[in-house]
Amino acid sequence: MSIEIVRMAVTMQQEMTAEQGLFWCKWVENGSDPITERVKVVDQSQKGKVALCTFPGFWKRVQQEQCEKWIPIAFPRAELESVFR
Repeated sequence: MSIEIVRMAVTMQQEMTAEQGLFWCKWVENGSDPITERVKVVDQSQKGKVALCTFPGFWKRVQQEQCEKWIPIAFPRAELESVFR
């Protein structure tokens, strides 16, 4: 199952590369503070800074009322420092 998820993510990234003007892919940097509205931490009991980003986030650019907006498609997922202690 893990291999299939990775395969789908790579395929999605390759397709999105052709559409770089419309999509944005972002990994969460190690050592950064996890911002609840932008990073998904599956186990809410974890504490600390980001130790490992396990899946990137994806956003889509949309033009609305002469304004550019970035709409989240999938939030990045991360493991926090407490997992490795």
